[in-house]
Amino acid sequence: MKTISPLFSKEVILEDREHRYLPYIDRIAFIYEYENTKKTKNYFSFAPDRKYIIDTLQLILNSYISVLITHGVSFGIRQITLPHLDNLFYQYLSLRKYLYDRVLSYDKNELMESYNSSIGDDCYKKSVWMYKDFTNIIDEYATKKTKIKMPLNPVQNYSNKNEYEYKIINNIIKELNGKLKNYIHSAILHGSYATEDFIRDYSDLDIIIILKSDCFKDLYTLKKISNQIRNLSYEVYRVDPLQHHGFGIFTDADLGYYPEFFCPLILFEYGKNMLYDTDNITVYKRDDEIDRIRMLLIDVRRLQYRVQYSKYPTSGYRWKQHLSNMMLLPTYFLQAKGVHMYKKYTFFKVKNEYSNFNWKCIDMASKYRKNWKVKNILRFYPHELRRSNIDLMDASLIRLGRTIASNSVKMPPKSLIKQHVHLSFELADGLRWEILDNI
Repeated sequence: MKTISPLFSKEVILEDREHRYLPYIDRIAFIYEYENTKKTKNYFSFAPDRKYIIDTLQLILNSYISVLITHGVSFGIRQITLPHLDNLFYQYLSLRKYLYDRVLSYDKNELMESYNSSIGDDCYKKSVWMYKDFTNIIDEYATKKTKIKMPLNPVQNYSNKNEYEYKIINNIIKELNGKLKNYIHSAILHGSYATEDFIRDYSDLDIIIILKSDCFKDLYTLKKISNQIRNLSYEVYRVDPLQHHGFGIFTDADLGYYPEFFCPLILFEYGKNMLYDTDNITVYKRDDEIDRIRMLLIDVRRLQYRVQYSKYPTSGYRWKQHLSNMMLLPTYFLQAKGVHMYKKYTFFKVKNEYSNFNWKCIDMASKYRKNWKVKNILRFYPHELRRSNIDLMDASLIRLGRTIASNSVKMPPKSLIKQHVHLSFELADGLRWEILDNI
C-alpha cells in the first residue's frame, strides 16, 4: 500500500499495482507525486503536460462553482463547506503557478501574492476571479477542440399531466424562463423524467443548468443568481427527498472547452430543453479520455473503501446512494472505452458482451428499485410558500423531510446489504482491470 498526501487535498491510498495508474485515479495526487518523487518520472506512461494541467484547472473551477451554488440547498454555506472551497481555491492557485512556472507552491501566503490580493476571502469574489482567469487560459492555450452543434428538443408543457412531479417540473421551467433567463445559456431536463419512465420517489430529477458569462461580471450578480438557483434547487427534493445531488452546474466556458464526461452529448438527444428562447447548443469538444476512465475508477474505489473498512449503508439515504452509484457502473465502463450510450441501454450491452462477469448485483439492484417505497412529506410543501432565499427554516425543513424519508425506507437485512456491496465491488474491480490492463 502507498499513501500520497497532495497539496490542499485529502490523502490517496493506493495498492501497489494501482500506483502506475495514478494519472487516471487522482489528478492532483499525480501532479504532486510526479514533481516530488523523482524516481517515478520514468514510471508513469506520461507527464502532466500543459493540457493535463488546464483540464485539472477546469475540474477544480467546476467543483468550486457547483459547491458554491448548490451546496447551500440543504446546509447553507457553513463551516463544513468553507474549508472545502478554501482548499479548492488554493489547488487552483498552485496549479496555475505550475502551469506558468512549472513550480508547485504549497505556501498560502506565497500563493496569495500570485494574484490580486484585493479579492479577499469572499467565496463569490474568488469564483468570479477564477472564472475570468480560466477563460483567459483556454483562449490562450487550448487549441485542440471539435465544434459540434446540436439541436435541442422543444420545451415541454406538462400542465396536462396529473403526476405531481411534472407540476413541479413546470414550476421550474417557469422560474428558469423568468428572472433567471438572461443569465442561463441552456437548461436541460434529462434522465427518466425526460423520457417519462421514472420510478416514483426513487428516480433523481436530473437537470443541467449552463450559466452565461454575465453571471460572473461581478460578485453581486453571481451572489444574486446563486441564491435564486439555490432556492429553486429546493424543488428537486420535493420530487426525490433522497436525491444526493442538486442541479448539474456548468458554465459557457465549459461549452468552449467541453469534456463529454461532464454530460455525454447523447443526453441532449434524449433530454428536454427547458428554455423557451433556445433551440440548439454548440460545444467545442476536447479530448477527455483520462477523465472518462477516472469516473469509473472513482466508483470502483468508493466500493473498495466500503469493502475494506466494512462501511456498509445503514440508512435509506446511503442505501439509495449506493444503488445509484452501482447502477452507473455499466455506463462508466462503456464511457471509459469511448462508447457513449443512454444509461438504460447500457445494461443489456455490457451483460451480453461481458458475460464472464457476475452481474447478479445489477439484477438485485433492479428489484430493489422497482419495489422502492419512501415517505415523502416534502412533496406537500406548497411551491408558493417557498422563500426568495433559502434560510435556516427552509434548510431545517429539507433536513427533516430527508430524515423522515431516509428512516421510512425498508432496508434489506444487513447480510444482504453486505453481500450486495461485495458483489458490486467484485464486478467493479473486474471492469476496472478490463480497462486499465488495456491502456
